[in-house]
Amino acid sequence: MSKCSYCTEDPLWKCRCSKAIMCGHHMMRHLEKFIRSPGSSPLYPELEHKMHFQDECSRRIEIIAECVAEITQITDNLISNIKRMSEATIQKLKQKSLIYETLMNSKETNKEDFSIVSNNFTCSVNFTIENITEIQNFYNQKFIEEEDLKNGESEDQSQEKSIPKYHELVSITHADAIRAVAITSDNLYAATGSDDYTVRLWNLKDFSQEAVMYGHTDKVKSVAITIDNNLIVSGSFDQTVRLWSLKTQQQEGVLKCQGEIWSLALSGNSKNALIGLQDQVELWSLQYKRKELIFKSKTGIVNFVALSGDNKYAFSGAWNNNIIVWNIKDKKQHIQLEGHTGDINCMVLSSDSQLLITGSNDKTVRVWNIAQNKQEICFEGHTSSVNGVAITNDTSVIVSCSSDNTVRIWDYLTRSQRCVLYGHIDSIKSVAITNVNSVIISASLDFTLKFWNLDKKREIHATKGRKNWINTVCIAQDSLMVVAGLRDGTIRLWDRAEKAQVAVLKGHTGDILCMCLSNDGNFAFTGSKDHTVRVWNLKEKREEFVLTGHESVVENITVTNDMKFIISASRYDSMRVWNMSKKKKEFILKDREFHASSVTLTHSNKYIVFGSCHDDTIRFWSFSKKETRIILSGHTSPIECIALTQNDLFLVSCSGDLTVRIWDVKNQKLLSILEEHTGHIPSVAITYDSKFIISGSADRKVNVWDLDERKLVTSLTGHEYYITNVGVTSDNMHAISAARDNTIRIWDIYEQRQVELIIVA
Repeated sequence: MSKCSYCTEDPLWKCRCSKAIMCGHHMMRHLEKFIRSPGSSPLYPELEHKMHFQDECSRRIEIIAECVAEITQITDNLISNIKRMSEATIQKLKQKSLIYETLMNSKETNKEDFSIVSNNFTCSVNFTIENITEIQNFYNQKFIEEEDLKNGESEDQSQEKSIPKYHELVSITHADAIRAVAITSDNLYAATGSDDYTVRLWNLKDFSQEAVMYGHTDKVKSVAITIDNNLIVSGSFDQTVRLWSLKTQQQEGVLKCQGEIWSLALSGNSKNALIGLQDQVELWSLQYKRKELIFKSKTGIVNFVALSGDNKYAFSGAWNNNIIVWNIKDKKQHIQLEGHTGDINCMVLSSDSQLLITGSNDKTVRVWNIAQNKQEICFEGHTSSVNGVAITNDTSVIVSCSSDNTVRIWDYLTRSQRCVLYGHIDSIKSVAITNVNSVIISASLDFTLKFWNLDKKREIHATKGRKNWINTVCIAQDSLMVVAGLRDGTIRLWDRAEKAQVAVLKGHTGDILCMCLSNDGNFAFTGSKDHTVRVWNLKEKREEFVLTGHESVVENITVTNDMKFIISASRYDSMRVWNMSKKKKEFILKDREFHASSVTLTHSNKYIVFGSCHDDTIRFWSFSKKETRIILSGHTSPIECIALTQNDLFLVSCSGDLTVRIWDVKNQKLLSILEEHTGHIPSVAITYDSKFIISGSADRKVNVWDLDERKLVTSLTGHEYYITNVGVTSDNMHAISAARDNTIRIWDIYEQRQVELIIVA
């Protein structure tokens, strides 16, 4: 497995400029050369301000001092090594001299002594070091790079206010479950699709990540590669099939379908794609990017599809345990293959299209003879659902993967199991095998790809898994402390002045899904998958107490300004109001309308405001009247987040319907729908002065909106994956965002660029 270019740690990131791969520590060292981190000053401060001028000079002096120290250390090590070698060489010469001295002073000289001295003898020093230029090049290199600045920006930044390209780092592993894998016909590359919305290309020579392809706005469920290796084809829950150039890794086309893409397969000549949707199978022309044929499925979601090499038959497997064979020319169902006793999860055709291999929830792998329309073999051995199957070109070996976390190899000729491959720690969703070198690739929910040698029956490489990310982030009102809740159940605290993580708080036994801070920033309130609400003393860096009683995950939490009451909610459970001083439940709101996808309080603390999962409405529940007083309708999907202006006159909401909406609370009406995002929007915030709306989306953009003019001001880019949470600083100058790329980024709203980056280890 490859190691960090600068140490022996496992790498997580790749630099786009130097191509170096880096662990978390050296990635931070790399970024510190370019980014003013983690202060709130601009990337290139306005030098006419004396304070900025002095700060920048001080920063540069520190960096130069570090460079000088590093050169001194290298030089000392070089001198020490030369001195050590010199002393060893001199010692050998002195030992030889001592031999001649002994001979010279000897009283008796024998024949052997004469022979030693009669040999030809030379002793000289020739100082010619062939690679002295390497040492000279090191000391002569340009250690400091400087460029002219114009109005605080370099020339190449004058048109676009963003961090320059050479600051960009790319994760070298998927950040979520990997659902699909496909291999090129020349066996040089593999493509994968993941829940992190990306398609990635892997070099099978050294198992390195070659490229990341962005464009999908939801989980990528399936990938395929054309026979000529020109295109990667990916299908997603975002209802699109995207075509990517394998050579340039750029998107070359989009097929827009009417439903989530569950599976796809390519024809033998790669001119057509067969797509499995929720209730039908569609045949598309890749050349003309149009729908050619529709087969209606009466069996529910089409989990998997296949297409015969001669393009005569299409195969689909769904939730009714049967495999349907469609006649493409006649545009109707041909036959139905029966035998499985569970949902069909996967299928693959042999290279000659004579055999169909299927896997099912019934834990079996079955082989079907297409010509005779009957089952040939039923392989048993998996202890859970079979999710993926593959077959070698000569049809001698069948490979399957399962939710039992194993890959199994079956011998088609002897109709027996050859071996079981262990290593994954979560369900394996897809498997593929190369035509040469017998390399098996498995893709898993544990975020990893594993590469296995079929002949030796062992793992030969694995990508590094990343089963942690930031679900929620808050920044204290003094803007000095950043607090994040992670998927691993920990709370992380960063001191921006100290430029370091200062604490990791443990207690939750499940993902932290929601968090808020007290107004003074001394307490944090969290909800988790472990069904608990916890209160944390941030000043003393410890857990204060735990509140139990929820019967499901706690997804939403807020606290009154006076810290008397905590409100927690879930879309699957009742809403609960807790008494902070008594450390116990005050009352429960049990009706279905209180199953909430989001919750907050008016700044006056008169109303609990929440998004009801019952009907996707926003509801205002009165503390004094103990009833719902206002209902706002319009969203067509659960409301993910709600924010109110300081005077409670305007409300902003975001939803899975890809919209941000602005509401007039007093008049109870919708004012505007903002539709620039192209992905799910989980979070929204409003600056304290009510000038700007900040929204974060699965499309990896932080959008800044003008609240008065109700229009987009800018889109801030830099996050590599799904943005989970956004917030604002109390000075109204900065926005903060967290994402599944394990980064927290702070943005200057007015300069429209990133000014700080925090990496979560």
